[in-house]
Amino acid sequence: AQLDRRPRQPLAAVVTSASPAGALRPGQAVFAATTYPDGPDLTTQGGRVWLVDHQGSPLAGWPAILPAIATTPAVIAGAWQDVRVFAGLANGRVVALDRDGVTQWTSNEVVAGGVSGRIAVRYENPGTWTVGFAGAGGEVATEFYGTLPACPSPPCDFFRSGRVALGGAGFAPEMVFVDFSGRGGAAASECAQALVVHEADRLWALCEGRVLPGWGQAYRD
Repeated sequence: AQLDRRPRQPLAAVVTSASPAGALRPGQAVFAATTYPDGPDLTTQGGRVWLVDHQGSPLAGWPAILPAIATTPAVIAGAWQDVRVFAGLANGRVVALDRDGVTQWTSNEVVAGGVSGRIAVRYENPGTWTVGFAGAGGEVATEFYGTLPACPSPPCDFFRSGRVALGGAGFAPEMVFVDFSGRGGAAASECAQALVVHEADRLWALCEGRVLPGWGQAYRD
């Protein structure tokens, strides 16, 4: 592929063929990449999000038009029919792009210092995602994108959006969503949407918008 600048690692991929029910099957894939920027804004090269085919050719509509340079590796979530490409931006927000490169969602939460490190995305079901992202100023935000599911017994706040301060200047963690119940469909009280955040020698776990007790201590290698 011939991109505008060197891509951030890792790249993301999704298979473009699927059954009507959304189950993946062998087929050609496309790859999402964010390039390193030459400067702090869109007046310079780089800082773009690309979607390329298996031969390295950009798909129509890519690189996507963004309001600010992209500052994190891209994440792909969802089956091809409703796939979204997520990326963090220098303006402190995360965007979700459809397969044509059109912005379908922009986070309401804004983190100081611009989005940094690696974002986490949990694909809930068609049309719904949960997103976790951090800012270079030390904040971590979580936000739900899509249609909230029915609540069997209120209150149901396990898709709560919000921010919490965890680190300091230069914060650039990696993160992943983990179901601590081990059942893949736990209730809110069982932490179905825990976001585990790793930076240097520390691990935090966020559940329902709060840091779980016992997490966040420094551990030696």
